Amino acid sequence: MAETVPGTGLRASKTLLTLAARKKLTPMAYNRAQYIESNDGRVRLQFLPEGKRSANIHAGLIVSKFNQPFGRFEGTLRDGDQVCELQNVSGFTEEHYAKW
Repeated sequence: MAETVPGTGLRASKTLLTLAARKKLTPMAYNRAQYIESNDGRVRLQFLPEGKRSANIHAGLIVSKFNQPFGRFEGTLRDGDQVCELQNVSGFTEEHYAKW
């Protein structure tokens, strides 16, 4: 299902953006700019982290470890001939491991 990217009018699939952004970040990388690109060139973003929220929960059979850097995105999202330029857009990325 496609949704409109706020403030752009561009429709993008959450699945497309999630898969395009799937990338393992090393702990040191949370303090540096990250580049998020899809193989087909539809997603080309730079993420500039400003802070991080994280948790490491072990509750018996349930485990949840996550890091959520928050900050600003810059770059482009493409959908066919439509191009959306992002500049200074707030958001977050996430690395999450869960077991239950």
